[in-house]
Amino acid sequence: MKKSFNKVVSSVFQYFSIALTLLFAVPVLAIANPTASSAPTSVPSLASSVSFADVGIAILAIAGSIISLYVTLKGAQFVIRQVRGA
Repeated sequence: MKKSFNKVVSSVFQYFSIALTLLFAVPVLAIANPTASSAPTSVPSLASSVSFADVGIAILAIAGSIISLYVTLKGAQFVIRQVRGA
């Protein structure tokens, strides 16, 4: 019984982590490239077309999703420990 419960909890966490990652990743990808533009033809035009503000926002969004996933996982583990101990 205990092993099957752990399997179920593990699979729920896996699906939840995928859903949570997609929830945060899709808006970041939509913000990162709002309009399609022509490809730059030289290195200076490529360097000038990079927006580091968008890159910073994307990095912070990904970090936020990882942190929220970690906190959710730890919270669920805490609740499971409390239920088992009761």
